[in-house]
Amino acid sequence: MSERSTTSHDDASTAKVGPTGDEPLRLGHYRVVATIGSGLFARIYRGIAEPLGRAVVLKVLESTAGPHTISHRRFAREARLLASLRHPNIVELFDYDEGLAGERPPFMVLELVDGPTLKELLERLQRVEPEEAASIALEIARALAHTHRHSVVHRDVKPANVLVGVVDDVRRSNDPGPRTDAPRGATTVAVKLADFGAAKSPPDGASDAAADALARDESEGGGTPAYMAPEQLLGEEVDHRADQFALGIVLYQMIAGVRPFDGDDGRPVVQRVRRDPPKSFRAYGLAVPKDLERIVLRCLAKRPSDRYEDTQDLVNELARLLEGRGDPSGDLGGVHRRVLARAGIVDERRALREEAPRRGHSRTSPLRVRAYPIGPTVLGLALSLVAMAAGGAVIQWRGGAIRRPTEPAPVRAASGPESARLRVLARPWADVSIDGQRVDVTPIGAPVFVRPGRHVVTFAHPAASTQRRVVELKPGEQQTLDVSLDVAVPVYPDEFAPAAPSASVVPAPSTSAGGSGSDGSGASGGSGGSGSMGSPFGVPSTLGTGGAP
Repeated sequence: MSERSTTSHDDASTAKVGPTGDEPLRLGHYRVVATIGSGLFARIYRGIAEPLGRAVVLKVLESTAGPHTISHRRFAREARLLASLRHPNIVELFDYDEGLAGERPPFMVLELVDGPTLKELLERLQRVEPEEAASIALEIARALAHTHRHSVVHRDVKPANVLVGVVDDVRRSNDPGPRTDAPRGATTVAVKLADFGAAKSPPDGASDAAADALARDESEGGGTPAYMAPEQLLGEEVDHRADQFALGIVLYQMIAGVRPFDGDDGRPVVQRVRRDPPKSFRAYGLAVPKDLERIVLRCLAKRPSDRYEDTQDLVNELARLLEGRGDPSGDLGGVHRRVLARAGIVDERRALREEAPRRGHSRTSPLRVRAYPIGPTVLGLALSLVAMAAGGAVIQWRGGAIRRPTEPAPVRAASGPESARLRVLARPWADVSIDGQRVDVTPIGAPVFVRPGRHVVTFAHPAASTQRRVVELKPGEQQTLDVSLDVAVPVYPDEFAPAAPSASVVPAPSTSAGGSGSDGSGASGGSGGSGSMGSPFGVPSTLGTGGAP
């Protein structure tokens, strides 16, 4: 789109300002309605596309300098990425205006998601149920799998860059991702990934000085330290597995209400992320399905080679987990509606009524709870219990006592002077079983109390052959099993430390020392953009100003 064609509608009106003195009333044929947020270099507005009357989001670069500056090129690169990554779980780009030097800044026209960021949602709820967290993570993983297939790494996955809300359902038949039964033009609740300002993309072939400077800027990394993978914190080259690590932190935070590497021990977040294992969900008193905990731990592996080789594999595992628990992974709008309803963002009864037609039911009247007299119900239940007890007594009197099959003695034992203790370590990680009974997934924080005697310990890893060890334990004795599994990846001497560089290689200086605060959030203002280590350009929300988490 040429500069002239975008200004012919109402060039003079773009110079008008609002009551605050710096708020434009119009941008071309888009009328500004309200300010959503602002960052270091961009402002976010809610607007109306005239004469269609369509509600949109306007992301405006706060610079009217020439189009060959680094800020303009980064802004244009983000627009190109969004235009090439059309997916139901990625905020859609409708239009882009490259601006007019000295007069009008460039701006993007983005899809309006009428709902909060995931950060704002967690501030209301603190945490969500494991199945709900898995549903939201599945939608984010679908978006990331799509970007990774296009050789794009987001590098700033965090709750402030995830939107949960109502959108116009304008999907086409050839769009990838989850489908919905809603008619064209209806609304649906979706999870959308936003803010590609810090994304790493393939080179576009340009060779001028500004393009070279942009490439250097891109190679320096971006993102928020509290959500960065260890290799990203070290300033090393990152790939799609860095996004998996960030998604693992987001998924952990949704389940536990805290990030896995938060702490108040005075150490910087960089050190905790690089060296500390995540705390078990059981430490918070949470009952989390083992399959879900295994997915989280694999995403949070310190070494990229221990994460998923393909992000689509992560999508498949989350989908199988939800389908195995009765939740359809193809259309998760109902799950997202219930989360928004519990947060007080949408009306729960209305949400259920709107969701019923999508599931093939018809409901025209409000939901009501029918009252039944409790007396007859209790009496009937009591008579049923008496009849069952009498029947059981008759059976035992006529046929003899019912014998139970002999069960193997339990592997685990209560702590005491007669019990033995077994400490299990595995590199990189393993699913541990003792005498055929599954125990846990490493890292296991405390020794396992077992009965004295001979035990067979099994270590299973999806990328390695199963290993078995036989131990003989005496009463009160403690032994340690330390096993390194033969996975097809480079093995570091320390699981929680990066590999030592060879003598012939001079390590690159780390880019993580700058940080942006003791909490490691590294975020700037309300645009949801990154702090000193990332891009300031972001679309945080369509309801509030939300900053980085």
